[in-house]
Amino acid sequence: MIPDHDPLERIPVDDVTRRLAVSHLKTLVVDDDPTSRQMLAMVLQRAGHATILASSAEEGLDLFQQHAPDLVLMDIMLPGIDGCQAMRMLKQARGASWLPVILISVMDTPEEVLAGLRAGGDDYLTKPIRVDQVLAKLRNISRTLLLQAQLASSLRLGRAIRDHIHEALLCADERGVIRMANRAAESLFGYAEGGLVGSKTSNILSDVSPSSRGRGRPTLARYGIGQREDGEIFSIEVRQTTLELDGAPLAVMTLRDVSRQLAEERRMLNDASQLREYKASREAENALAREMLDRLIHQETRHSSSLKYSTEAATGFSGDVVIALRSPAGKLFVMLADATGHGLAAAISLVPALSVLHAMVARECSLHDIVNELNDKMLELMPVGRFLAGALVCVDERARQGELWVAGVPALLLLQPDGELSARFESNHLAFGILPSERDTDEVTKFSWDGPCQLVLASDGVLEAENVNGEQFGEARLLNTLQRAHAAERLGCVTRAFREHLGGLPASDDASIALVDLP
Repeated sequence: MIPDHDPLERIPVDDVTRRLAVSHLKTLVVDDDPTSRQMLAMVLQRAGHATILASSAEEGLDLFQQHAPDLVLMDIMLPGIDGCQAMRMLKQARGASWLPVILISVMDTPEEVLAGLRAGGDDYLTKPIRVDQVLAKLRNISRTLLLQAQLASSLRLGRAIRDHIHEALLCADERGVIRMANRAAESLFGYAEGGLVGSKTSNILSDVSPSSRGRGRPTLARYGIGQREDGEIFSIEVRQTTLELDGAPLAVMTLRDVSRQLAEERRMLNDASQLREYKASREAENALAREMLDRLIHQETRHSSSLKYSTEAATGFSGDVVIALRSPAGKLFVMLADATGHGLAAAISLVPALSVLHAMVARECSLHDIVNELNDKMLELMPVGRFLAGALVCVDERARQGELWVAGVPALLLLQPDGELSARFESNHLAFGILPSERDTDEVTKFSWDGPCQLVLASDGVLEAENVNGEQFGEARLLNTLQRAHAAERLGCVTRAFREHLGGLPASDDASIALVDLP
């Protein structure tokens, strides 16, 4: 684990480091024997160290508070407070910083030396004192203090750089647990200081989870969805380098909110050759998968003479689907569905709905039972935040009667051959997969017709498509286009009008329209 604050970072280094750099230590000597005390002072001063002398533990404690020495030489056998007790008091007063203490004693058996070290001493000198031993131990202590001070300085420098770079930075382990987040990352996701550490990356990132592949090499930019603490979502760019720390992979990620950038890139797509090449490579890579999924969804629909439709994907895979099925009794079922999101993830989420529709139409189930079963299945299988908007129509062409269910998609339009609007069926149900079904209260909408007409279904990707000026295609434009065209040519006219409206810009959402011919 990478701690947010290392105790070493709290070590004061400015004056200490300068002293250590030339091996000059401020040393406190506590010894009640004047001869030993003066001898140690002479040795220390000749070695270039500043010396503070005390004849008792009580005096040593006072001088420690006044002078904050780097090193203490402490006689164990002192009147009043003994040396081991005084040592513990000094170390407690120093806090997180390391205070090296060399114990001094006439007792030199291995057991007595070990007892002193176990009591907290960092080294041990025996009387009578030998100058060469004192100097050797001082050199060792000096090197250790210098290394510790340099490490503390490096930690502070690293933290200062980490917290003052503008780019958001996260470190996560192989389980996706965040081990470090700088202030820019906390600000990006709207968390208080320290609020991200210990949480899972899946709480704030979708479609761009950490990867342990490519250790030591930075990955190309990946794009996904970020979620702030207040629930707001935004487009995010993630670049990752995987390191190995203590034998385990550690993902180091830089993150950037690219919502505005992506909006601008959509406007510039036609003129940006780099983005065109990227789009072409993505289409080539996904060609086989897209064709197989398209065959699975649309194989039967293509053979329905009563249905004309068009589907345009915002990415390689469409989250919209239009399907037509015949029941054993000859009733025509048509569904236009719009799954949350885009791409392969959205396309895959259509599969449960198609399975339900195929099975229940084959069993001659009613539209009421189909929509309830479909809603229950989506509620059971879809993750939180994922759902399916759609419209389902069941028509008995011989009786010229039909039923429909509109859940979260634009209103269905019933047009006469001359383009006159006969009826408009608004969405009056929640999208599938949000709330449990209410089988006793939910009712389908019934309708009938007197002669040949067309029922028009469209996804919100058609009506909400924006041109370069930010104007939406809208229902009024759709209806006007349909009314000006002959019934047999309406689909082609709408698709041409839609593309002209975009003016070469890519669609920001999957867009689908279906026309059902009613005899």
